[in-house]
Amino acid sequence: MKYVEHIVEKLKEKEVMDEKFRQVDARILETLNLKDFFEHLLSYVIAGFDIPYVWLTLIEESRLAGLVRRIDNSLTVRARTAFIPQTEFSGLVENPESPKMISDTLETFSPLFPENGIYPVKSMAVCPVKIDGQTVGSINFGDVSNHRFGMEITTPSLSHMMQKISLCLSNVCAHEELTHLLRRDGLTGWLNRHAFNEAVQSEFNRSCREAGNLSLAVAELASFKQINDNYGHEAGERALRYVGGIISEVVREEDLVGRLAGDEFALLFPQTASFHAERLLQRVQQHLDTHPLPVNDHMLHISISFAVASAPGADVDTPEKLLDAAKHSLQRVKAGESREREKAKQPA
Repeated sequence: MKYVEHIVEKLKEKEVMDEKFRQVDARILETLNLKDFFEHLLSYVIAGFDIPYVWLTLIEESRLAGLVRRIDNSLTVRARTAFIPQTEFSGLVENPESPKMISDTLETFSPLFPENGIYPVKSMAVCPVKIDGQTVGSINFGDVSNHRFGMEITTPSLSHMMQKISLCLSNVCAHEELTHLLRRDGLTGWLNRHAFNEAVQSEFNRSCREAGNLSLAVAELASFKQINDNYGHEAGERALRYVGGIISEVVREEDLVGRLAGDEFALLFPQTASFHAERLLQRVQQHLDTHPLPVNDHMLHISISFAVASAPGADVDTPEKLLDAAKHSLQRVKAGESREREKAKQPA
């Protein structure tokens, strides 16, 4: 009789576990972007299976790592992601086809944990994740119990989870890459006008909530029309890309650059006072002064005209007014530069 009761109890436990996996499967199908994956799907797995720690370890060279780094300003993403070189990952996870159960020597596997250190776990399961047949890392489950994995949550169950997560991340990667392309300017790789305006809206609202500074610079290439007329449109595009490359080396990860139209572009500096933004653009100009661009056997000296507006500020109470303030300031700067050029042409 006790044997029968034991069997019935095990069947009930299996039924409960199967239902949890069905619910996770449904959530996986609903997940279309990386933020949802980290902030909702992993949280759902933690709550549904009562697993204290779930995180991703990503191979640094993988395409998924590159996509995740774009959103690493999220605290949740940082707390649930580790990055590891391909060779080191392969040394720790020998078989990328099946989960690895670990209940001792956890220190050996410390590179699989996020930067904030080893979680206080006594057992873990490492489940390799693939995208389009290529191993990109692992999803890891940790528990304070020595025997959680292999008994309550079995290898077949983890293999099922591994396959579903891999499918989910494949779909998410494709969606993220398409979204990224749709939000980018094809010439410079900067945000396009629509995406930049969205970023301004979001950062403006955040600066209001946190009572922080927000600076926005609008800039243009000086004499861009003359570059096109004298050297051709390809030279103008090269000049714009050249300036873009220099800016990319100077700005911080949290700063955003967008192309508004033609040679007009804008930079958004969260938590930054206006004089810091101006100093950064001055550094860009200093580099341009000492590093002319070779075009058609000529050394092309490029300069930029720029102006900065900041919030909070007088009459700057909306994102639109912040952008307008920077544009109006730029027009004044350009008018002043034009007067200086005219003075320089006049005989002494």
